[in-house]
Amino acid sequence: PDEFYQILRELLKSKKANQIFIRISDIDEPEDWFYSDTIYIISDQTIDIIKDSIQHLRPDEIQEDWMYGKPANVDEIKNGQKIYSVWWD
Repeated sequence: PDEFYQILRELLKSKKANQIFIRISDIDEPEDWFYSDTIYIISDQTIDIIKDSIQHLRPDEIQEDWMYGKPANVDEIKNGQKIYSVWWD
């Protein structure tokens, strides 16, 4: 978890990402234990820059656009920004 936090924080700090959302896909017991297999990175950078920036997290797939559809709680994305779905199996 610390490595994920540090790398994602650096993405925001370096302005390679404008926003990062973590998709909560399940909740296990105890009730405060969340499970996620996908993060969404909103950026004006290329997919290659994003891939290079998060390679140490070893994702199984990185694709452009919302992998599971646009979340209801996310505002419209500004023109010129891209959505990258980062997924682990």
